Amino acid sequence: MLTPAELNNLYNLLENVAGELIAHLLELIGRRLGEWRYDRGRAKAAATAISARLSRELVDAGLREHPELTAEDWGAAFLRLREAVHAARDESMDPVLTSGMLPDRLTQILAERGAEVSDALPVASGAQQAYEWLIGAVSPLIIREFERRPDYEAQVAKATLQHVVLIREELDVLVGHIPAHHPFERRYLDHVARSLGRFELFGVNRGREPSRQSFDDSYVSLTVARTSDPDQSTQNDEEEELTGAGVAVSNALSGRKRVILRGSAGSGKTTLLSWLAANGAAGRLTGESGPWGEVVPFLVRLRDFTNQPLPKVEEIPTATAPAIDGERPKGWATKCFADGTALLLVDGVDELAAERRPQVQEWLERLVDAYPEARYVVTVRPFAVPTKWLGHRPYEFDQFDLLPLSAKGIRDFLYCWHEAAKRDQDAAKVAWLDECRAGLDALMQDTARPELRRLATSPLLCGLLCALYQDRDMELPRDRKSLLASALELLLFRWNEQHGLSTEGDAVPSREEQAILLQRFAYSMVKNQDLVVDREHAATRIAHALRGMRSHQEDPQAVLRYVLERTGLFQEPRAGQIQFVHRTFRDYLAAKEVVESGELAFLVEQAHFDQWHEVVIMAMAHARPRERAELLRELLRGNQAAQHDRRIRDRLHLLAAASLEQVDVLDDNEIRVTVERAAARLIPPASFEEAALLARAGDFVLGLLPGPEGLTEQQMAYVVRTITTIGGAASIEKIREYSAIDNTMVVDELLRAWRESDNPEDYARTVLAHIEFGDRELKVQGWHKVLLLHYLRGLYHLHIPGDLTPLDAVAQIPHLQRLSLFQNYALRDLSPLRHAPIRTLQLTGCSFLTDLSPLNGSAVTELHLYHMERARLETLAGGNRITTLVIRDDRLTDGLAPIPSELPLARLWIDNLSDRRNLRGVSRWQKLEHVECNGIPDAEETDELKRVGALKILSVHRAEPDAHLRAQLEAELGGSGIRVRWL
Repeated sequence: MLTPAELNNLYNLLENVAGELIAHLLELIGRRLGEWRYDRGRAKAAATAISARLSRELVDAGLREHPELTAEDWGAAFLRLREAVHAARDESMDPVLTSGMLPDRLTQILAERGAEVSDALPVASGAQQAYEWLIGAVSPLIIREFERRPDYEAQVAKATLQHVVLIREELDVLVGHIPAHHPFERRYLDHVARSLGRFELFGVNRGREPSRQSFDDSYVSLTVARTSDPDQSTQNDEEEELTGAGVAVSNALSGRKRVILRGSAGSGKTTLLSWLAANGAAGRLTGESGPWGEVVPFLVRLRDFTNQPLPKVEEIPTATAPAIDGERPKGWATKCFADGTALLLVDGVDELAAERRPQVQEWLERLVDAYPEARYVVTVRPFAVPTKWLGHRPYEFDQFDLLPLSAKGIRDFLYCWHEAAKRDQDAAKVAWLDECRAGLDALMQDTARPELRRLATSPLLCGLLCALYQDRDMELPRDRKSLLASALELLLFRWNEQHGLSTEGDAVPSREEQAILLQRFAYSMVKNQDLVVDREHAATRIAHALRGMRSHQEDPQAVLRYVLERTGLFQEPRAGQIQFVHRTFRDYLAAKEVVESGELAFLVEQAHFDQWHEVVIMAMAHARPRERAELLRELLRGNQAAQHDRRIRDRLHLLAAASLEQVDVLDDNEIRVTVERAAARLIPPASFEEAALLARAGDFVLGLLPGPEGLTEQQMAYVVRTITTIGGAASIEKIREYSAIDNTMVVDELLRAWRESDNPEDYARTVLAHIEFGDRELKVQGWHKVLLLHYLRGLYHLHIPGDLTPLDAVAQIPHLQRLSLFQNYALRDLSPLRHAPIRTLQLTGCSFLTDLSPLNGSAVTELHLYHMERARLETLAGGNRITTLVIRDDRLTDGLAPIPSELPLARLWIDNLSDRRNLRGVSRWQKLEHVECNGIPDAEETDELKRVGALKILSVHRAEPDAHLRAQLEAELGGSGIRVRWL
């Protein structure tokens, strides 16, 4: 923990460094346009206002991300940043302008210049780690603050960039690559990037309206894991990829044409699709397969099609950008789908009635049949469609689960939420919000309040907790019902009272009337399976809801207007349409109306439909003890549909068990015991959906769950998911019984449990340490996870995407055999791997790594280099054991001279495309036994291959289908005893 003096010194130091960079930029633009007339004092004053705000935000974020680093580490990093800034700028250009105002490019520029000055300014490993985090964090903040200037600087910068864009478009015309509809396409992409580039954080308001936050500033990235398929063959290579610890959405979806994303209520599905659309339109989507390339996103929210046919291709843009639809050329959308640039984002299959979901499936199948090269991402709640929905051939949608917020994710969300709330506030309010964040963060980690951790697993509920923690003077409810009740109290009444808004006058219902009115309105929406209604129908329903009230003679339109403007419960997705700000509030209010209107029998008849599950569970919470007992009995007895389908009967029994979580008091204890016995008969659960319902029953289920003995592999995975979802200290003991199971589904579930653990280090030490991973590759993102991998004694293959440095923590994994580092822009030094047991190393897109000499003398015998053009291949010469080299490098277009001849190679794979590689020089490695390449070698290459004395096999990938050329190559090499394999 830093002292206040150390912290203040860091604030001042970074403020000076950032101020120099921003002042130089303002001055430079002013000189170019003749506006500032070389007024350096004015530029410095403007820069100071920005850098003072920026420095505190950046220092606080750094200390939160890396509490292990010292004040000396951060100070050295700030000084190095200053040197990098000076090295990056000259008389005519500034690094920010050079980057084109793109954060990633600015990060690369500062990283490159920092590497150039590192010899003159050496730093310790801690300072190196601080610096590499710093350059990635400072770039978007500098650009963001610069664009926020209230006067003309942002407009000047944008004008400069627009000039560059115009030049690019002119070049496109010259080379003949400009599409026919390019002018509208650019207009459309800009519009989508702007209109969908902001989102709402629940409880963060400006005035009475929710404020919209920039994704760049306030969005907490979500992670996914592959949906486990119990029928998937374990021989499938992709099935051996372990994603249970969580993979960033853009990485997981990269390179995949069709994806189903499953997520529970409030998990962030809709916001995620907006994020994909905005970033796709801006060309900023990238993943493990590299940049997504040119995409034209189309967002279709199925709730908008509740009472109308699903859109045809040429109608899809209307759903995404109705404001500019009149400008769209005929046939443009069809062209986008046909040429594969379309990215169709379909939100909320579950938000249509169950009988309409087959229509959605047929609609998507027809689109894929007609436009197989387009991309498709579809979101749905877990129960709404079968696990293999659209997973069959030829459609083969990849299935992913949107994971709950991890402990780190919750901390990041708390930070982003409170930072958004602090904007435009006075110093006293800012200090109080900082106090709120610190207090809530501590409360989330309090082992005496485990229910809070369970409540905060979705962005919606996490935002609710933030808002209520402030409103209730830093006190929080202890269960889901109380949380939602408190949130409604805040939205309906307390906000108006706190801000002095009148709640009296014409068309203003009383408190009691408002509550009943909203309950009835919500219940009508649930019964009609509506998520969106137009104003006309809403007014009609309000008129019906007013029956029996003192205000029954009021104009329904006026009452509706008051409800929309003053309750904060509704939003208008399109002109003339309204919906609840979240479906969770609709279901909560509808459940209360079901209980108060005495319609529990009707509720039981609907209970087997997935869209009624939350209503049933919330109704149990609202009901009185006698009503709860009767409702539980009816669920166990089964509704009409359950009499003919055992699966429905089992589902209702699980729903009864899940409802027990909301039940503290019953009129007798016998029914509780009966429900628990019914649940016990359904153990082990038969699917992940059943596991989720069973876990909601509460801690008593832990005592009923079996150990692994006698269970199938699928059943073991379902049991582990149940234990993970229940959570708590007791679950660790139970889950430990499964750590010795050698099955991919089970191991992935154990990794999910690690991600959601309250104590990840203890979990890694006591559970993951006993897992034998075998040939499975573990994907891990984030320094906080990598630091714990040394406990994993059975881990042999590891894949780490993103920035990570230094590599000391990786080198400490005791039996690691294969390491893959992907797009690690922070990596400069491989020396920690010199004494690691790693045999196979794959480096992909680690753009700033130049020195490979630390591999000399290491255990690495197999090296893969992809897009590592800055790496000096000559540094591999001398003393290494590399016998296998797989490389894709543009420097090999004219021959293999860049690869040192001293390498003791037995296998060489040149993975360049055939027109960008030449095997000239291959005969320098006379011990080569196996060569691989893309495309059939030409005559010169063939002659040189024959001169490799030990060569036994040539493997040719992506070979031309010319039978004569193939036969000729086989004959030529066969005479030298070389066999050709066609792959």
